[in-house]
Amino acid sequence: WVDITVAADVSDAAGGPTIRRSDSESGLGDVVLIPAMFRYKVNPDLNFDARLAFYAPTGDYEVGRLANPGKNFWSVEPTVALMYFGQQNGREASIFLGATFNQENPDTEYKSGTQMHLDMTFAQHFPLWGGLAGAGLSGFWYEQVQGDSGAGATLGDFKAKAHGAGPVLSFIKAVDGHSISLSLKWLREFNNRNRLEGDIIWAKLVGSF
Repeated sequence: WVDITVAADVSDAAGGPTIRRSDSESGLGDVVLIPAMFRYKVNPDLNFDARLAFYAPTGDYEVGRLANPGKNFWSVEPTVALMYFGQQNGREASIFLGATFNQENPDTEYKSGTQMHLDMTFAQHFPLWGGLAGAGLSGFWYEQVQGDSGAGATLGDFKAKAHGAGPVLSFIKAVDGHSISLSLKWLREFNNRNRLEGDIIWAKLVGSF
């Protein structure tokens, strides 16, 4: 579920007056399908992970609208990760490296180039309320390594980049033999280029059955 608000100062190509525009939308975003996921346990504290994800264009999209819950095109994203979680010291360190290969948006004839991203989390976990809580720092690096293309790419390759960092909180507990975990993440973006800049808040609830 996506709740997005966008505000920007825009002007025409001829250099006319700048106009403030804003837009807000909410609704189902693009669904992520992960048909393949593999994990290799190096030792009790260290795991290697590999997965293949597909982003389906299920979110609402409208040409010319600033805020769109969906991207209106398919993407394929292979990712590898190295995850450390100390059984004795409660320390967590995880690094995810992935690449995103995008298809063309059929409504705009615009194809975004291939993107690379690195996501990192460092946290300390401790017993709390009969479960395990965690607090730490999360961050990401994103850069487009291939230019945009298609009939709609009138601005050239328009390569983008972005960085973000912020706190992360988590809590996991066993309830009636089932594991339930909650995590909250706030990322403040900075040093962006050719990409909207703002704050990202993630809330994730996972249950085993």
